[in-house]
Amino acid sequence: MDLAERVAAAPELAGLLLLGSFARGEADSLSDVDFIVVVDPGNFDEAWKNRHYLHPDGSACWDYPRPNDREVAAHRWLTPDLVLFDGLLTTPSGARVADPLVVLVGEAMLADRMTRFDPAAEPGEKIELNEVEQLYGQLKLAARAARER
Repeated sequence: MDLAERVAAAPELAGLLLLGSFARGEADSLSDVDFIVVVDPGNFDEAWKNRHYLHPDGSACWDYPRPNDREVAAHRWLTPDLVLFDGLLTTPSGARVADPLVVLVGEAMLADRMTRFDPAAEPGEKIELNEVEQLYGQLKLAARAARER
């Protein structure tokens, strides 16, 4: 079962949005998957409790905490075949997102319910990355450099 199927099967979830290089049509074989799982209002605590359902068995996963009790938190994982899934669980009012967004699961208007911001004008919050994510970033850069040689 893939991420989209898992989101579609969970009644507390409103949908799945794709962001980043995949949403821009610029992804390559080393790209991580940036996504948002949109949680129906009133169901954030349940969705967060069930977050491990989203990824396949054998994945290494880690979390970044909820900021200021907003209904948003990051849950990320590295699959056994070394694909990084970089995601947020949030209610529509819990997070601000940058365009483009692609709706993979849920109603077509789901992206319109999200609050937008311009990352060029308002850089996002800086967080200290998990060690796995730091090393994955270095591996990805080295692999891309080797591929270009």
